[in-house]
Amino acid sequence: MSETKKSYPNVRMKSMKVTGPGTGMIGVRSMYDAAGGGRRSQSFEHATGWSMEYLLGKSLDKVQRRVLHEVRNNPITGRIVDVITRSTVMSGPKPKIKDPALRVLWKKQAKKIDANRRLSFDAMIALVVRDVATRGEAFVRLRDRTMQDVRDGMCAVPFQVQVVPSEQVPLAKSPLVELKGDAEFRSGIIFRGPGQRDAYVFLKRHPRNGSGIEGLSRDDFSVVPASAVLHVYQEREPGQLRGEPWLVRSIIRLNELDEYMDAELVKKKFAAKMTTFYMAPENKVSGAEILSGPDDEAEVVEDEFIPGQIDAGAGVTVPPGWKIETPRPHEVGGDFSVFVRQVISEACMAAHAPYELVTGDFSQTAERALRYYNKAIYEPVLQARREMVESQFMNPVFRKFVQAAVESGKWTPPNDESWEDHADIEWSWQPIPHLQPLQEINAKIAAAKNGMKSISGAIRELGYDPDEVAQELREDMERFKGLPVDMWLNAQAAAAKKSENGGE
Repeated sequence: MSETKKSYPNVRMKSMKVTGPGTGMIGVRSMYDAAGGGRRSQSFEHATGWSMEYLLGKSLDKVQRRVLHEVRNNPITGRIVDVITRSTVMSGPKPKIKDPALRVLWKKQAKKIDANRRLSFDAMIALVVRDVATRGEAFVRLRDRTMQDVRDGMCAVPFQVQVVPSEQVPLAKSPLVELKGDAEFRSGIIFRGPGQRDAYVFLKRHPRNGSGIEGLSRDDFSVVPASAVLHVYQEREPGQLRGEPWLVRSIIRLNELDEYMDAELVKKKFAAKMTTFYMAPENKVSGAEILSGPDDEAEVVEDEFIPGQIDAGAGVTVPPGWKIETPRPHEVGGDFSVFVRQVISEACMAAHAPYELVTGDFSQTAERALRYYNKAIYEPVLQARREMVESQFMNPVFRKFVQAAVESGKWTPPNDESWEDHADIEWSWQPIPHLQPLQEINAKIAAAKNGMKSISGAIRELGYDPDEVAQELREDMERFKGLPVDMWLNAQAAAAKKSENGGE
């Protein structure tokens, strides 16, 4: 008895005829047209199916250089990155911190959290998003500080963060980096065990800062534990180890559009200059007149009319028989603006950036269509980007902040609670501005009145902290008590109550 019958007595193998390549029989049709051959499939010759790890390991450095070049030189590419950054971060997310003392301490730390002592926490979030959009990833190092640094005013709790360029994490392994035990180097990351990131290999200086990478020594590398590194990137495929620049699918087209615009500009510059051709009469040969001398010998007489540079608008008198011809410059035609709009639109689609925000052109977009686009298409994109930044950057940084605050004695959890209970928080992001703000506010008020939404939830959806709003309202009531502002507010409240009671 066969192995199949022993192990699976209820399974019976069935004989069947096989058709296809190599069988000598002709199949009815390929299972997929996309898998067929022929002239239409020649463009798929580069469809190798390599893994994302392999492709980024071979080409990430080159793609990053090209994207950065375009961002720094091409105004359209730079604008796309600006729109991605600003629309994602807005005015900065607000944390929902339960303990008032911890909230005050975080505000102090957020102003001094940058290891370079230049950016606030909101500005660092924008820098991380911009780095992910251009380089495909952002590396953030958690830097421990001393209590002396706290006393000197460098930070509120003894820790800061530093954003490191992706180029300082080499993709290829250097022979100067030694691995111990069962460690494995893959794309700048040291693994121990299945899928466990143990450390990152960093260069202490940028490899393209003008000094080159020649002459590197072992001291130029540092192996940093993974617990002290935050690697922020959007994972598009399983097994992806490094980030993919968000402009990778549009960078070629944006570069070609920039070159095309430059060519049109140069052509217009030449066309704007006065270019005049002087055509000699028929009896002139190569600009000279042939006369007969006394000995019947041909005598060449040079033309006396040699035009020089002519300013625009000047009047020129030419000898009899001469003609003046000015060529008419070539116009771009009516399809020029349509073509440019289409190319920019495709580049915006590849980078998931709204065309209207990139160009500032709302002339061909109806208000209803724009509202639908924001709600149905762009808000899910923003949500995915914000979740990426939250989980990979903001939450780990805040958790490190709470831990450092407790260990340094700068804050103690209340009511015998653990610091972990306060380390996991929610963030409120500012939504896309509504085209009709009053309608949005009225809708939230109606939902809160009907019990479909809490007041705190409605405030949080607007990107504000409910605790801070409540505190400010209490302070305003005390601050404006008895003043004309207080009288106006009371009148408005009375009018609203009267309207609710049907005017009674």
